[in-house]
Amino acid sequence: MIGRKPQVSAPGCRRRSLSIRASPPGRREEMHCSHCGREVVEDAAFCHRCGVSLSPAEDVKIATSDPLEDTIASRAHADMETVETKRDDLLGRRSAGRDNIREEERLLWEGGHSVAATWPYVIALGAMTALLLVGLIATSASATAWGYALLLALVVWVAALLRFLYWRWSVHYLLTTQRLIHKVGLLRRVTHRIDVITIDDVAFEQSLVQRFLGVGKIRVLAEERDNPQLVMTGIKNVAEVANLIDNARRYERQRRGLHIETV
Repeated sequence: MIGRKPQVSAPGCRRRSLSIRASPPGRREEMHCSHCGREVVEDAAFCHRCGVSLSPAEDVKIATSDPLEDTIASRAHADMETVETKRDDLLGRRSAGRDNIREEERLLWEGGHSVAATWPYVIALGAMTALLLVGLIATSASATAWGYALLLALVVWVAALLRFLYWRWSVHYLLTTQRLIHKVGLLRRVTHRIDVITIDDVAFEQSLVQRFLGVGKIRVLAEERDNPQLVMTGIKNVAEVANLIDNARRYERQRRGLHIETV
């Protein structure tokens, strides 16, 4: 009786195929699953018990797989994963740089001409008015002289008040993380914008009286063609405001430099 030879697989590969057992004369050959040993139908493609494939073609394919090709394929897959990881990392850094350069602008300080800055003028006008009154009393001035003197004092005081109101209402400053904005004008308003990254120098000065009052003048020099110098007068807490401007300038320059290195 001629039996069917089982297929031979390469070393290291698990063989999943039919095993044929010899039967006595007059009986058909019994076919069993090589995995679980259960008898199966002759033309079955899968074992009805364990589900292992019984196809010889699949076994040949598994047995004849080339280990070298598998190694090359696995290395190529690993290289592709490395390239994709580096690409994602680069794109992530660029995205972080774009988010960084588009950082939301925040308000750091807002102010204008301080009321405390007018006190020296008020004191000076008060002293002049007092001297005028003392002179009129000492000279026994006539009613006409008193009238002219009081009219002059009133005009000076009104002019000083209007000047103060103009400073108070027409001059406004805004300092953000990216810009220094200067608005001037009462009926016609003009707005100047200076990027803090273009500021070269920030200085402030105070007189003896202004040091007691805590006010002063800030001078800003920038690389601006239209407005290279900005003088901010009557600023309350002048030292703190000057430091805010300088810190905003240094922070913005460091942030822009970090963005360039990241990209």
